[in-house]
Amino acid sequence: AQHAPEADSHLVIPKGQYRLAVMAVVPAQPRGFSLAGMWQSFSRQFFQFNLNTALLSAAVILLLVNLLTMLNQPGGSRAYQYEALAAHSVWRQVLGDDKPVLLVMGDYYIFGELNANGNIARMVREFNVNSATDLEELRFTDIKAAEHYLDLDLSYMPEGSAFALARIVPILQEAGKPVNITMMSDLSTADIRSNHIVYIGYISALDKLRDLTFAGSALDIGRSYDELLNVDSMEYYTSDAGLPEQGKPFRDYGLFSTYPASFDTQVILVTGMRDAGLMHTAQALSDMRALNELVAAVEHDSDEPLTSFEALYEVYGVDRLNFDASLVYSGQMDAGRIWRGAPEIGVN
Repeated sequence: AQHAPEADSHLVIPKGQYRLAVMAVVPAQPRGFSLAGMWQSFSRQFFQFNLNTALLSAAVILLLVNLLTMLNQPGGSRAYQYEALAAHSVWRQVLGDDKPVLLVMGDYYIFGELNANGNIARMVREFNVNSATDLEELRFTDIKAAEHYLDLDLSYMPEGSAFALARIVPILQEAGKPVNITMMSDLSTADIRSNHIVYIGYISALDKLRDLTFAGSALDIGRSYDELLNVDSMEYYTSDAGLPEQGKPFRDYGLFSTYPASFDTQVILVTGMRDAGLMHTAQALSDMRALNELVAAVEHDSDEPLTSFEALYEVYGVDRLNFDASLVYSGQMDAGRIWRGAPEIGVN
């Protein structure tokens, strides 16, 4: 093109290839003045201009309609959605007064095990050791084994807790009052008495809230923390999400529970057996329609506010993610049994 502009062919490298090719050059047709040609060219440009203008106008109109629809729909605005959720009867129990809210994360306490050289050989999770105080008690009951244990002040949480936290925190912030956070391994009885409690985590990490939760419940822990028993119907709900195969569907369970811990403090549990159940429970409690369906599912004849009830979701998932769920049990809790028959919880 530079050295032989009059040649009838050029050497080219086709796009995306590594070879030379010969391209024939088609000579340009001489341009002459033609009224028909000018009108044809003008018609093409005018049609293209009108088409582009029409498409652009249609896009702008559709965007405006979509924006107006979102603004006019309840819950369309994210800020409005959180405001409406915070005012719902379920959340109003902990957000409708001046009592502070304590967000409790269900963590698992771990400690170090020393080898013969005094170095940390591995991290240990013992089901009965959930705090530094529990580890200290273990040293007195099993001195020979416990001399190899070292308190590292460490704990871990399931991945599903992060998802649930992102769903629940904006609702709590909407109240505009103090919201503090602590780990279950650091929770004390005084904390339960002085704050509304919102728990996020696995059922197996309930620890100090476990006896309170199941004292007035129609559900109870089964043969493991991956199983719940309905003591009225004797029906078992068992999760198989503990060791799911890659790409294979599994079944899990999410549990919601709310009850008074004292005459002026309330507990709300956002929990599950595994990640899928926990994540679905958080989704349900951050969705207005799901909250309304939850309250409507609980038989409630009294005019008094519904302050003590529970619900169990059966969740189906793949690869630790929740895809579908249904409400398989809901009912009121016997709040009087929480303190009348529950064992005394200790202070850590």
